Amino acid sequence: MRRGMLAVVGLLLVSTTLVGLGCSEGGEIPHGGDDAGPRKDASSWGPEIAEPEPPAPPAPPAPPARPVTPELPRMTPCPEGWREKVDPDNAALVTCDPWPEGGRQDCAEDEAHFPGRRGCERIGPPCPEGEWPAEIPEDARVIYVRVGEPAGGDGTRERPFGWIADAVAAANDGDVIALSKGLFDEEVRIDRAVTVLGACVLETRIAPSAPGAEAAALTLRAAVVVRDLQVGGAEGGVDVSPAEGTAEVYGVVVRDATRVGLVVGDGGSVEVRELVVRDTASDGGEYGRGLVASGGAQVTLERVVIERNRDIGVLVAEEGTALTAADLVVSRTQARENDLGFGYGLNAWGGAQVTLDRVVLDRNHQVGVRISGEGTVLTAADLVVSDTRTRETYRDGGWGLEVLGGGQVTLERAVLARNGVVGLTVAELSTALTATDLVVSDTQGQDSDGTYGIGLDAFGGAQVRLERAVLERNRVVGVNVGEERTALTAADLVVSDTQAQESDGALGYGLSVSGGAQVRLERAALERNRAAGVSAFEGGTVLTAADLVVSDTQAQESDGALGYGLSVSGGAQV
Repeated sequence: MRRGMLAVVGLLLVSTTLVGLGCSEGGEIPHGGDDAGPRKDASSWGPEIAEPEPPAPPAPPAPPARPVTPELPRMTPCPEGWREKVDPDNAALVTCDPWPEGGRQDCAEDEAHFPGRRGCERIGPPCPEGEWPAEIPEDARVIYVRVGEPAGGDGTRERPFGWIADAVAAANDGDVIALSKGLFDEEVRIDRAVTVLGACVLETRIAPSAPGAEAAALTLRAAVVVRDLQVGGAEGGVDVSPAEGTAEVYGVVVRDATRVGLVVGDGGSVEVRELVVRDTASDGGEYGRGLVASGGAQVTLERVVIERNRDIGVLVAEEGTALTAADLVVSRTQARENDLGFGYGLNAWGGAQVTLDRVVLDRNHQVGVRISGEGTVLTAADLVVSDTRTRETYRDGGWGLEVLGGGQVTLERAVLARNGVVGLTVAELSTALTATDLVVSDTQGQDSDGTYGIGLDAFGGAQVRLERAVLERNRVVGVNVGEERTALTAADLVVSDTQAQESDGALGYGLSVSGGAQVRLERAALERNRAAGVSAFEGGTVLTAADLVVSDTQAQESDGALGYGLSVSGGAQV
């Protein structure tokens, strides 16, 4: 229709021009009849007209203004001891690796490898030559306990007690209970502000061989200081629920405890430095957790490794509960024994508050980090969530970081790499994530069937704000934003090298916006993706972008079709 209308207008203009040029003053068309006189040359008709100058050649079009290049995440300077790592596909992108070139090391029973350190380090002091701790305070009353001593001792070094319980009964606030080398087969409950000092982690161990009246091998109900020993056995490890004052746990290994390695609840408070919780056993196939904080507990962790536990590595639950951690590793959490469920690295819910600095969660199962529920807040800087694996039997799952059900997350300098089905999920109303300097890369897809592998998945009304973010080498979709009331605002965003779904070679979109979602981009580059660089579809969907580059989109791997830079359909507005 439009082409036809232009053709008609053109013909009308030509006719009018011809008529205007050809008419005489009287309106008659000149002709060569007898009354016209002798025929004249055309040059004699009217005054002589000069030959017109040829028109100047058209000016070349002005080159289009190139959009401003997105700024890459500012991951450096790295935390002390972390190693700069250059991205294999973009030399300008540098992230920070918490481990040396050889990766994180497996350590001996009394050692751990903390983020930013070259290798394994001993927990607590070296074992002394004698049976007692090498350094015993001289300004406090000291009560001695030696394994196997007969009844009748008085707690002196010459006549030590044989049971820790006897020493506790004889102690006053401020006393020191010095433990010899050896295995203390008993449950210990401490309700006064004393210091319990082991000879060393490797050779002083509290581990009841059978369950008793307490829920843990070591129960703290006061501002107790526990140092340089090992805990485990048939009960939970250490229980601080509740305690009068803040307990302190320094240089301790909790190994092969039952149900929970460290539990803090009912308003309990604990400060922890140089702690290892590993290999917590299930009870009837359930639990096996590393650390549980609930009921308004206050927990501070520094240089802590929680590894090879079951069900959940770190659980932080309920309103008023707060956990603050620096230089923390949560690694290789396994599924529960009874139903092969869970295997989460860190799970916070119910209004709990979590603050992380220089924290690594790697090789956990199903979920690396889950933040869920109204009022639940995670604030994290220099966070690495990597290699989250699918469930051991069903081979499904593998979420790096999930924010659900009204949870609130703020990230600064975060790397989510080589996780399973989705690197970063933000879902449901009232849920919000703000991330500055973020890299989500190499999401693998589900082991069972090769599906998924999404970089960022936002849906269900969630709100996401990104500043300086790179999502690269993920699968199916680099960034997926779907459903009404879901909104993504991003400045300085790069989505590149999204691969097809492993199962069928389909898709590989850079950015997909659908179902009424709202997306606003400022300085964004979508490069070397597949099928479509940007796809917006369905009514109510709105994409607004300034300084946008969509380049080098590849065809779909499965059939060689598609390869669109920008695809808009179904009522979407761009």
